[in-house]
Amino acid sequence: MSEPEPAVLAQEPTASASRRSFSILVTVVCSIIVAIYVGLPLGPLLRDSSPLAQLDRPEDSLERLVTRELDLREAMRHGLAWEWRLYRILTGTADPVREAETWYEELADAIDSDSAALHRAILLAESGDPDRVEEAIAPWKERGESAQRMASWVSAAYLGAPPEPEAGRALIAELRDQLGPDWFSDTLVGRIAARIGDARARSQAESAMVARGRVLHLRLRLLMALVTVLLAAGALALTRMLARPSPVRVAAAPLPPDWSTADGYALFVRGLGAPQAIILVVFFLLRRLSP
Repeated sequence: MSEPEPAVLAQEPTASASRRSFSILVTVVCSIIVAIYVGLPLGPLLRDSSPLAQLDRPEDSLERLVTRELDLREAMRHGLAWEWRLYRILTGTADPVREAETWYEELADAIDSDSAALHRAILLAESGDPDRVEEAIAPWKERGESAQRMASWVSAAYLGAPPEPEAGRALIAELRDQLGPDWFSDTLVGRIAARIGDARARSQAESAMVARGRVLHLRLRLLMALVTVLLAAGALALTRMLARPSPVRVAAAPLPPDWSTADGYALFVRGLGAPQAIILVVFFLLRRLSP
């Protein structure tokens, strides 16, 4: 009688098999990159210098920011009332003209520019501060022809008695010839036209601001629509996840994943740090290669 063969026990992999751990060195490097990336915007705030001084072209950057913001607000004022009210709630109650004037005052301390001085004078006048406008343009009258011309524009638009209609139209033509089309030049033209009673020139200036603002308004609407769709999709996914009794899985992986705190942190800093490292390197190389 043969002896029974010993049973062969199947060697099944245990569920608690050790997983491959993340490299501590890579985690530390990615953490440093994330800290640098997060700290970069805070750097100018920790110093006494103006943030504008940290820009390569502060005047161009500030002009682009201010003109687009004010053109957008002009377009929204002529649009739907509820949309304008919602925009004001979301952006705060601060007067953007006064904010822009403060920024231009900081810019004047950082650089010496006739166009920046003109923009600041216009913002002062639009803020309802004629005394400071007089003070700002007084030195211009003793300087060269360009500064005297700017002083005549500001005076015709805001100060003293309005110019004669012919003189006002000549100033508008001169202004259009010397300045590019933006919020500052259109505001000057509109103010001069209003003072001399030229409804056509005033309407053209206002229409130009609204037309530029509507382009930005359309972009804002598209952005808000995208944000709304993403929020709705996220809310729907969260609702379905909470409503389902069984855990959500993608293939064999559960959602949310059963990571430890260390694994979650390692994945987080890798996901944020690696792309930012590439961006920082590219940004550094572009700055070195740019003229």
